[in-house]
Amino acid sequence: GAVADVLANRLLAIPRFGWRVVTPEQGSGHHWQADEEVDLDWHLQEVTLPDPGAESQLREFVNRWMSTPLDPGRPLWQVHLIQNFEGGSAMLWRIHHCIGDGIALMLAMLSLTDLEPGDSEAVGNPLAELFGIDPPDPEQAKAHLQKVLPEAVKLLSSPSEVLGSISRWKKGGASVPAFGRLALRPPDRRTRFRGSLGVDKRAAWSAPISMREVDFVRQALGGTVNDVLTNAVAGGLRSYLAESGDLRPTLSIRAIVPVSLRPLEEMSSLGNQFGLVFLSLPVGIEDCRERLAEVRRRMGRLKRSFEPVVAMRIMAALGASPKRVQD
Repeated sequence: GAVADVLANRLLAIPRFGWRVVTPEQGSGHHWQADEEVDLDWHLQEVTLPDPGAESQLREFVNRWMSTPLDPGRPLWQVHLIQNFEGGSAMLWRIHHCIGDGIALMLAMLSLTDLEPGDSEAVGNPLAELFGIDPPDPEQAKAHLQKVLPEAVKLLSSPSEVLGSISRWKKGGASVPAFGRLALRPPDRRTRFRGSLGVDKRAAWSAPISMREVDFVRQALGGTVNDVLTNAVAGGLRSYLAESGDLRPTLSIRAIVPVSLRPLEEMSSLGNQFGLVFLSLPVGIEDCRERLAEVRRRMGRLKRSFEPVVAMRIMAALGASPKRVQD
C-alpha cells in the first residue's frame, strides 16, 4: 500500500537503510554490506489491535517489541503499522542505533514526509535530496536545512564550546581530568530506580505538551528548553520517591544525557556523532525554581567540560576493539 511505497521509494533511497551489518567469524572488523534483496514484507508488518483498541493495548504491543531484538541478518530496522488504535492507526519504528543517532534519524524521518498534502513524490522536501548526496555539500546541506527547519537550525548547530573542546582535546592533555571523572565516578546511591539490567523494557508516554507553554516557562525563568524539560523529569522522579517514602533532601539521581557533536553540515551523514554527560538530577530540591537553577548550573558545567568528547572517543575505541575487550 501507500506506506510500502514510501518505504521503497524514499527510505531505501537512503543507502544505510539497505545495508546490513556483517559480523566476522573472528576478532573485530564489523562492516556494512548492501542487502541486494531487502524483504519489505518483513520490514513492514501490519497488525490489528484487539478491540477496543485502547492506549493500554498499544502500550503492551510496544512493550513486547521494545524487548525483541532485530534480525541481525537483515538491515537493522522494522516498521509496524498498527490498525484499530482509537479508531485510527499508529506506527512503531524500530531502528538500531548503529544506523544513526537521534538528530540524524530525526532528519531522516522528516525527509520521508510530504511538506504539503498530496505531495506523493516528496517534491519540495529538500531533505529528501540531502540524504541522496554522499557526501553532502556543506553549504547545500545548510541551505536545505534552513529551508525546511528555519527555526531549528540554531538548535541543531553544535554548541561552540563543544566544538572548541574537540579541537583542544585533539591537542592532548586537557582530556585527562575528564577521563578521570568518568572512570572514577562512584555509583549512585541506592533507590528503587536502581536494579539489575535486563532485556524487558516498558514504554510510557504522556499527553502532548505544548512547546509554547514550555518556552513561556523558559523565557520567564531562564535556561534552555532542555533545562526546563529536565527539571520537569527531576520533579516527576521526586514526586514518585516522595510517595514511596524513599526521598532524602540531598538526593541526586544520575541521568545520562546525549550531547550532539555533529556539525550542522553533516546532519545527513547518519552514523553516530554524540557524546554523553552524566548529569546528577537534584531531585532532593523541592522548590521548582531552585531546582531549575541547580539543573542549569550543573548542565552548564558539563557542557563546558571535555566529558562529551572523551565519552565519544571511548565509545569509538570500544567499537573498534575485539568483542572480548568490549565485554
